[in-house]
Amino acid sequence: CGAILIHAEWALTAAHCAPYFGAGSEILLGQHSRNAAGSGADECVERLEVETIVPHEDYNGGTFDNDIALIKLSAPSEYAAIDMLDQPDDDTWHSAGTPLVVAGWGTLSSGGNTPDKAQHVTVPAVPECAETGYGNQYNPATMVCAGETGLDSCQGDSGGPLFGIDSSGKRTLVGIVSWGYGCAANNYPGVYARVQAYTDWICDLTSG
Repeated sequence: CGAILIHAEWALTAAHCAPYFGAGSEILLGQHSRNAAGSGADECVERLEVETIVPHEDYNGGTFDNDIALIKLSAPSEYAAIDMLDQPDDDTWHSAGTPLVVAGWGTLSSGGNTPDKAQHVTVPAVPECAETGYGNQYNPATMVCAGETGLDSCQGDSGGPLFGIDSSGKRTLVGIVSWGYGCAANNYPGVYARVQAYTDWICDLTSG
């Protein structure tokens, strides 16, 4: 599982990733290569402990509704957090085909191998996700879809970011990798926790 820094002392991940981020566990920030980080050769890696993790109180492991969690770090990170969270009623990143970026260390194909280095791919927004193969499994209030045949997040990317980049280079966090049917399958885009649905929840728990 991955996570995304949203504040010097807070990161977001998927609620179904909570078992991997228990209090006292180590979280690596700025990691690019798994092998280099494991050997200590990657000087860019910052190692911090998880102070606590707070899954959304309404997370449903059966439907993946509210699949979002906050990680409180033991100390402030030296890395810059993502620039913005997607805001309620802002449709900037939700029109069909809008390019978004998803990143992580997930497998390169369904059931495939895990890469050593972090990967990213540009995927199109799919606002009419209920019209895909997911039907009513997709909840537009808590989820957002992005991807197309051959372009998707995959196993191991859970908890990582889906974000948009504007013309000035600012990054807006739109989603958190949540679930899907296989990877990059026809008519089954990736499904993400809809960040704009949780801004109040995030602000309440992080004190703004």
